[in-house]
Amino acid sequence: MSFRFITKSIHAYLIDYPVAIALIAAPFVLKLGQSGPAAMWLSVVAGAAALLLAALTDHPTGLVRIIPYWLHLWVDRAVGVVFVIAPFAFEFAGLDAWYYWVLRRRRPDHDLSPERAREAGCDAFGVRQARRWLKAPMMQSRARHC
Repeated sequence: MSFRFITKSIHAYLIDYPVAIALIAAPFVLKLGQSGPAAMWLSVVAGAAALLLAALTDHPTGLVRIIPYWLHLWVDRAVGVVFVIAPFAFEFAGLDAWYYWVLRRRRPDHDLSPERAREAGCDAFGVRQARRWLKAPMMQSRARHC
């Protein structure tokens, strides 16, 4: 038995197209790209690809319906993984990093306990040199207390 929190119809109507449009518009509204052009264009390209994927998927809002729904879900998962890795791979900073890295608590290359993190000059999330790496005011105030 398959238990789903979000049905195919809800995914199609309420997630695919609004998220794709948000991925395209948000970098311009938030003025992403301070770390480099990849910070802005990664989201725009992902949004355009998401629009195309939604239009080609076999679900209620699909226009051509040639991509099976299960493949669509795997592509969604892959994009999520790319968005978690992108701030590290492209060395995004500030809002550019947080845009892609909202729920990630620690950098993967840091395996520090809170005590060792403070000794190494890291904040509670394991981010080394937070004032330089993240220019957001919230992170700057946290970095002063390390």
